[in-house]
Amino acid sequence: MHLIIGPTTTGKTGRSVELAQQTGASVISLDRIQCHSELSVGSGRPSDTELRATRRYYLCDRPVADGELPAAQANLLLHDLVEQLRRQNEQIILEGGSMSLLAAINADAEWNQYEWTVERLRLPTANMFRAKACTRVCEMLQPAVGPSMLDEAVAVSCDPDASKVLRGIVGYRTLFKYADHHDMSLTELARCCSASVLDALVDAIIADFLAYAKVQELTLRALYGP
Repeated sequence: MHLIIGPTTTGKTGRSVELAQQTGASVISLDRIQCHSELSVGSGRPSDTELRATRRYYLCDRPVADGELPAAQANLLLHDLVEQLRRQNEQIILEGGSMSLLAAINADAEWNQYEWTVERLRLPTANMFRAKACTRVCEMLQPAVGPSMLDEAVAVSCDPDASKVLRGIVGYRTLFKYADHHDMSLTELARCCSASVLDALVDAIIADFLAYAKVQELTLRALYGP
């Protein structure tokens, strides 16, 4: 069981794909937000091209309106998926992700039956983080093909229950905050998304990601040491 951990936007997905190519192992995403296929862009799900023919599994596919997958349930689903892959003699890379799920894994003695190796990606300096995040966020808001992160938010927020959930998710909550501040809906924001508005959204989302990454780094230190 090889575990790749680190705060958001530190290159975990790229590293897991690289290692999967080298070893033929399957990758399991430990990111609970990536369980929402409706949020593929904003949650950072890699495209088929980015996966480079490697195998990647998600714990489930869950409607946003049902809320985030509870960590305890995610841990149980992970047990089932690992057992399934082991029966197929698959090598396994775990990549993520969710701090609450990592805490649940650490607290679950059943995981002690496996041999673990841990690869930890560290939070870079703020300037390095912003530079890397800028590329990622720009691609999310203006992808070469397919819907954008804002398109996803508009589509999902049509459901009031889903909209409430979305307002609590890193990155998406920034879109709502910007729209609320300018007294407009997400649909109106998408329609008037000029270059200056896009620049403002990129800066705000990067700031949201960085603040979240700092919290994740502190949590990882508590779980795995400095």
